Amino acid sequence: MPARPPDARHRTGNETKPQRRTKATLALPTAAALALMFTATGAAVATAPATQSVSPSQNAAAVTTQQPPLFDPDLAAARQLKRVEQADAVVRHNQAVVRATAAARVARSAERTRLAVRAVEAKRVAQAQKVERVAQALRSERVARAVESKRVAQALKVERVARAVKAQHEAQHEAQVLKAQALEAQRETRSQESDRASQSNSWQLPITNPVRTSGFGFRWGRLHAGEDFAVSTGTDLASMSSGSVISAGESGGYGNLVKIRYWDGTVSFFAHMSSISVNPGESVQPGQIVGQSGNSGNSTGPHLHLEIHPNGGQAVDPGPWLVEHNISR
Repeated sequence: MPARPPDARHRTGNETKPQRRTKATLALPTAAALALMFTATGAAVATAPATQSVSPSQNAAAVTTQQPPLFDPDLAAARQLKRVEQADAVVRHNQAVVRATAAARVARSAERTRLAVRAVEAKRVAQAQKVERVAQALRSERVARAVESKRVAQALKVERVARAVKAQHEAQHEAQVLKAQALEAQRETRSQESDRASQSNSWQLPITNPVRTSGFGFRWGRLHAGEDFAVSTGTDLASMSSGSVISAGESGGYGNLVKIRYWDGTVSFFAHMSSISVNPGESVQPGQIVGQSGNSGNSTGPHLHLEIHPNGGQAVDPGPWLVEHNISR
């Protein structure tokens, strides 16, 4: 086994340790790790030339001659301290950079957060303002509608009152007009009645010198509803007062019949006539000839059958009615 030089122990120890320290620096990037890395590197560099130039024979000679070692511990320690200080400065610088970068990143993040919060707040405020504007517009619109509705209701109320007052005035005026017209109609009616009474509302028998042959009452089981006056065929028959003809023509058992409605509503029947000289709807005056007597219909001989129907109703006994109307027979 060859003899090992005095510095072989240092080289052997220094050659294996840097590998472990380098691996440690990869896992632990701290100031101590960097210092160890720089120390190992410096030791390797310091011992490298001696290792390359020494041969086995030289190693033996070195052992015999006892040459002084080339490695200076103080210088290596100083260099190692300097490297540690440099590594520590680098680490501190890097840490300062990292801290500054982190602080800047935090500041930027805080600024972005602040800006985002401000934007959200501004958006919320804008939305709230928009909602408030919409609500205010709706309130204003409701108020305007309420005011307009109230105004319209007031106008309608005023219009209704005005219409009611106008209608009341018109009704009063119309009532006054109607009252005046009624009074005028009453006066006119009274005047007309007076004129008719004085001119044409007199009463008379349809024939002169009448001879009564049969009166009002039941005979042969049924009502004889008038009076019979014996006259020869062709005797003129006159209207008993003023009025209008309501029918004129053949009528069953009555034969030729003329019905006249007089001014007071009384209706007279002239039956069994031989001829008729008036038409329905024709106006007649007292004493106007309406036809001639005869023997038509259910008759036993020439005569006038006279019936009186007050207001066009049921027949009454002509005798009392003629007396009541001052008609002599």
